[in-house]
Amino acid sequence: MNSFAPGTINEIEEIIRAGLLALRRAPMNDTITSALSFLIPEGFTPVVQLEEEGRKKRSNSAASNWDPEKGEIVIYFERTAAAKTVPQAANAAVRFASRLPVPAEPVETTAEELRQCCEALAQAQSDGKPFIALKWFRDSALPAYSYPWTISPASRQRVLTGAIESGAVVLSKVANPKSPQFPTTTVSLARQGEPASVELVVEEDEEGEETEEMAPSASD
Repeated sequence: MNSFAPGTINEIEEIIRAGLLALRRAPMNDTITSALSFLIPEGFTPVVQLEEEGRKKRSNSAASNWDPEKGEIVIYFERTAAAKTVPQAANAAVRFASRLPVPAEPVETTAEELRQCCEALAQAQSDGKPFIALKWFRDSALPAYSYPWTISPASRQRVLTGAIESGAVVLSKVANPKSPQFPTTTVSLARQGEPASVELVVEEDEEGEETEEMAPSASD
């Protein structure tokens, strides 16, 4: 028997995911066979995440933070690259989704979105990191939250830019030891009374990597 004890939330998620995949190799009976096409649809791989009160648990949190009475296990599926056939039900879902209108990206950032962005940044700062890189916060930290605007890269960009333009979040630069010619852009919560009227400009450096620069806003 495997005596491995998970140490983090991410390890619990991986154990559940591996268990689902193992069903394909498990001894079959009528009950398992009937459920298999829904638990592990052919051509798809499961993605597992633990949530509590509608928010994804941080992947690096201790496994002891998982409470099955309060939490939920969310399972969704991603198509495998080598999939050649798709179950009829999945095909129908794809066709239905393709007919749905795609909502336009909001122009303005709401006060609730700004609050959520600042709370996420405050949490990142409380983890003891020497600084919070803008690119890491936008592309890695924010997607761990289950807010509607954290799913889309465009939405994350919009809300983060709104937080910067509002003065709630400020940008700065720190030396990048790997590429001294391209300092790392960082984000932090503004101290009370500290102005921050800037907009975010994303461009590519000479190595093809994304970099972020500060530029005066239109009001400057």
